[in-house]
Amino acid sequence: MKVFSPAKINLALNVGAKMRDGYHRVDSVFHTLAFGDVVAVEPSEKLNLTCSVNLGIAPENNLAYKAAVLFARETGTSSNYSIHIDKRLPHGAGLGGGSSNAAAVIYALAVADGINPVGTLCMRIAASLGSDVPVFLAPTGASVMTERGEVLEESLPPATGVPVVLAMPRNLTVSTARVYKAFDESPLPIRSMELLIGILHDFVEVDAQRDLLMTSHAGMARLLAGEVYNNLAAASVAVEPSIGDALLFLKTQRESLCAEVSGSGSCVFALCATPEQAEALQKKCVEYGFFSVATSLRSQGVTKINEVSTIGGKPGVKLPQ
Repeated sequence: MKVFSPAKINLALNVGAKMRDGYHRVDSVFHTLAFGDVVAVEPSEKLNLTCSVNLGIAPENNLAYKAAVLFARETGTSSNYSIHIDKRLPHGAGLGGGSSNAAAVIYALAVADGINPVGTLCMRIAASLGSDVPVFLAPTGASVMTERGEVLEESLPPATGVPVVLAMPRNLTVSTARVYKAFDESPLPIRSMELLIGILHDFVEVDAQRDLLMTSHAGMARLLAGEVYNNLAAASVAVEPSIGDALLFLKTQRESLCAEVSGSGSCVFALCATPEQAEALQKKCVEYGFFSVATSLRSQGVTKINEVSTIGGKPGVKLPQ
């Protein structure tokens, strides 16, 4: 089985104070993208994992491998599968690539064993692997996550089709631990996500009017842009100033409605009103020297590859060359 393993951005990210367990409380509105990896899972004589690029870690340390081991242990099923990751997401970008790959493995194994991939068991397995993993198994592409970021508080109507541009300095990774340390030294306040959540709920009513679909994408992008927020962004820039360069570049381009850091970085993103503007902005980013992709918000998390969303009859993703 081939599974589409999407990237994510945080339309809102509120990092709070440390809790008793030493972790920060994290409240976030996640949204998946129509850009991501492809994970192939097939029966094999033993568990093995390969990747199209060298991630610099042993296969058994890959989160997707760990997902297969944990899934077999928790469900009493076999872990004898061959896993191959066609890696398109840049490593360490704050786009949730490793977590999405792990969710893709859980999804594939659950379907193969007749287990509900969005049921309590799979969600518990996903949460034990990492804070971001459950969101990729969620019923829709948009979700409110809380606690350490692993608790799915609410599934939201996705703003499917809203154009997004990703940009980051090439070959840049940033340490999440260092970013949180910088945040603790100079924390920023949280901001209410209620208006953002309400905007996403309202999109369903607009989307139902098919003759206004493209207008609604532009309108939705503008509404969302006013509520995009990440109180971890300043810490990311403090740790790695080149993230700030990418953020400033996006903010100053006329095609960009807003720009923000995704997660703890190192990738930044912009929302655009139309796919044409996203394409134009992506070209500018590449010319400037950034890794960049023009994509869009997606309706689902991990799914079989033949279920990948399209927009206007064309693939909703522009893969890097």
